[in-house]
Amino acid sequence: MASSIATKEELACLLTLQGDTNYALWFLRMRTFMKNKDLWGAINVEPGANPARTLKKQLNDAAAVISMKICDRLYPSLVTKENKDNGFLLWRKITTQYSRYTAHRFTRCTTAWDNLWFNGHMLDFLDGLDRCLTNFAAIGEARNSRDICGHIVAKL
Repeated sequence: MASSIATKEELACLLTLQGDTNYALWFLRMRTFMKNKDLWGAINVEPGANPARTLKKQLNDAAAVISMKICDRLYPSLVTKENKDNGFLLWRKITTQYSRYTAHRFTRCTTAWDNLWFNGHMLDFLDGLDRCLTNFAAIGEARNSRDICGHIVAKL
């Protein structure tokens, strides 16, 4: 089913959703993949009560790809009878669950931000910085560029 839309090699390049820890990067890579496969419109716009046959195929293909890239631990809570063949419903469930702002997510982001230090390896520091900013963006928490610069200087 999904082999017609994605090869094993393409699927291997996509991250597997592990939860809050990698949602932001998983989302970005999955979005790029879905746009490349012309599935983004299918999962990002309400399909209506009776979608056309072509759209049903796209929804099914998208659901297959998305469900293959969810870890076993999360799968039962995310993939249900209602959304297993509907990429729009599955995508909405995942993004609603992991991209919304909660006090817990904000605390995790700020804790990671505060615990980021330069330990002699600039690439590791920049990777950590990028990860923190991506996680803030995933919950809709914008960081002021002056605050980012101040934080970087303070941590060096």
